[in-house]
Amino acid sequence: WRSARMGSSAAAGRFMVAASQIAPDDVVCDAPAYCVCTFEEWRKRVCASCFSLASGRLTVRCPNCEHAFYCSEQCRTRHRIEGSVGSAPHGRVCAALRRFAPLRKYGKSTAN
Repeated sequence: WRSARMGSSAAAGRFMVAASQIAPDDVVCDAPAYCVCTFEEWRKRVCASCFSLASGRLTVRCPNCEHAFYCSEQCRTRHRIEGSVGSAPHGRVCAALRRFAPLRKYGKSTAN
């Protein structure tokens, strides 16, 4: 971190504070992404490989786990083998994601 320090308060939790003047376009943090993911409600509209946003629901998906959605077959193939920024190759995590499928019903309201 450049020109920043860690702060905290009971009301706001942990946060970063500028330690000196920061000009527009100054780089404050330059680090590789540890992990990249989308919210559940967006996963069928954001490509898991290139992170492009579709105007509607994506139709290309992993046929094994059905957790990853893609804008094209090329993105699906690339993601399975290479992964993407901040994520492992899908081929390494697909079997684990498939095991999550039975858990989908939990957390959803059953109230009428």
